Amino acid sequence: MWTHPKYIAAEEIHLAEEERRRLAYETQAAIRKRRLDARKTVVREGNAAGRARALRKAVKAEEAAGSMSAASALREMAVRRRGVRRAIAYLSREHGVTAMVGWSVADPCWAGGIPLVDGEGVPVAVFNPSRRLLRGQAYLLLAGMPLLFGDELALKHFSRYAYGAPKRPKDQRTEVVKLDFCAREAPELVAKIEGKQYPAQPSDSFGAAAALYLAQCQVCGGAYKLPWRRAVPAREPDGPAGSG
Repeated sequence: MWTHPKYIAAEEIHLAEEERRRLAYETQAAIRKRRLDARKTVVREGNAAGRARALRKAVKAEEAAGSMSAASALREMAVRRRGVRRAIAYLSREHGVTAMVGWSVADPCWAGGIPLVDGEGVPVAVFNPSRRLLRGQAYLLLAGMPLLFGDELALKHFSRYAYGAPKRPKDQRTEVVKLDFCAREAPELVAKIEGKQYPAQPSDSFGAAAALYLAQCQVCGGAYKLPWRRAVPAREPDGPAGSG
């Protein structure tokens, strides 16, 4: 079909203008992205420095609380709170981290949550922090640290605040503790304590180790929520007395 040359020329001009605008838009978009990335880098570096300072303060608070008699009672209460032992077992099973409840439970830097620390007293996670208390040093410390919650509802309450948009850092890691429990009648138990595994067995009451750690069945892989104690290895019988 024949088309007048002036329409062809107009179409070429239009296409050239569209291409010019597209290139200009892409150029400006690339410039904006570079500027945004640069600002994000500066913010991340500043946040990392602030979190490092907050972590150092938290480690010092943990060391100081270990020598206080009042901290011991608070720690025992925290250990018995619902879901804490399950969270410790979850860290061991899902992340390979051996943790225990920290001494500085009452410190405001945990935003009302329960600190879980490693054998050196360094925080590795926080269980059930409160969104209302997430401010100041707690806001810096909990950013980037695994936050564990006992169920989906607790996580929802933390993530969504009723009076406004949540102010949680975008790089915060939140997980819901999900752990299967052993239902075997004759479980083969093992307890992971301070990075080492010890044989365990069901008991009528919780022992000292069972108050802080959770045993696991070697057959089904589930956590054992009933009372248990460390198994005492059988003593080897004495050899025959040598004849003189």
